[in-house]
Amino acid sequence: MDDIGLYKDKLHYSIDLEYLLRVVVRYKFHFIDKVFSCARLRVDSKGEGNQAEQIAHHWKISLPYMDYLSEKERVEVGFAPRKASRYQKFPSSYMAQ
Repeated sequence: MDDIGLYKDKLHYSIDLEYLLRVVVRYKFHFIDKVFSCARLRVDSKGEGNQAEQIAHHWKISLPYMDYLSEKERVEVGFAPRKASRYQKFPSSYMAQ
């Protein structure tokens, strides 16, 4: 954890995603075709009814990591910019700090 750092607890929705992205770009992973976890949806959770806001936040967190994907991978996730190395920039207040 010393080389990855702690969770960015100031993020509203994408705390786990941002942390996982930092781990993924630093270490190699191997695919294991098995379910290791699950999630449940609760009507009183902060995410209930805010799916559009969550998706927008996840994209803002993910954009800086797009450079780690090949052009083929970017197309597979639905993000094929005109210039493969440049992505839409969001104000720094949206980015993980």
